[in-house]
Amino acid sequence: MSNRSILLLVLLVLVLGLYAQVTLSDESFLDYLPETEFFSDNKQTKITQPVQPEQPVQTTAPQVTTRKKKTTTKKTAKRKTVEIPEQEDVQIYKDDRIPDYKQTHTPEYKDVKIEWTSHDQMHIFSITMHLDKYMYEYYHSLARYYDEKDYQKYIDDSNNREILKSIADSLKNLADGAGYDGSQTALEAINFVQAIKYVYDIDSTGKEEFPKYPLETLYDFGGDCEDTSILLVGILRELNFGTCLLDYDDHVAIGIMGEDSITGSYFEIDGKKYFYVESTGEGWTVGDMPDDVKNRSAKVIKITG
Repeated sequence: MSNRSILLLVLLVLVLGLYAQVTLSDESFLDYLPETEFFSDNKQTKITQPVQPEQPVQTTAPQVTTRKKKTTTKKTAKRKTVEIPEQEDVQIYKDDRIPDYKQTHTPEYKDVKIEWTSHDQMHIFSITMHLDKYMYEYYHSLARYYDEKDYQKYIDDSNNREILKSIADSLKNLADGAGYDGSQTALEAINFVQAIKYVYDIDSTGKEEFPKYPLETLYDFGGDCEDTSILLVGILRELNFGTCLLDYDDHVAIGIMGEDSITGSYFEIDGKKYFYVESTGEGWTVGDMPDDVKNRSAKVIKITG
């Protein structure tokens, strides 16, 4: 065989190899890098070395300790019917309104520590947040979005989204250190929010209805169902899970996009299953639905971005 023939043969092999590599790359991208994660009930955990967490913007490095297994009891806060103020008593912002908080004082931080037991009862997790008093007072002074379809604006605000991302990063660090997978990280996000006290708006703000920015709920270490639901969908969005808000006449919960193999209560939206998640009270997991909302319709508000 001549040198020229050998050279042509080598070039042909290289071209075919490159084509195969490109084809495999495209299939891998389509199969394994979806835009939004599904919650999975796969209980297998990956073996990882504990990760040294980076310093979050608004939270301290999380602390992890082990504990003995214990039994938890599902419980949910009592709910009462409230009336939204009459239209003339409500200040409504235009859709293009953007909070314009500017730091004009030296920050005065309040430490808020949230502690909870991991979903497998093996650890006690905690996240301590340093939250600025003046930023809190600014957001607390703003008028409210009362229409449920506008609730996403509470988590789209740049300062609140930075806090939500910081919490999501801390949860990832905790989960990696414990060897949890992505779906188990979502369970820890749920437990984190469920550890926050249930407080009626009338008791904490003096108003019958007062949806809160995530910063407010964290700073107060308390809120009612729409407050904790807004906080939870914000964190899960930063963890890249598909979510929605579920608005009943007297209650707000969330849905998380899940695989068909999961059992439990769910809503079907655009051909996808969004499993019910209770943000108030401890012990509720994905698909658990309290009796007082079973067989009832809910307004579904998909969370985007």
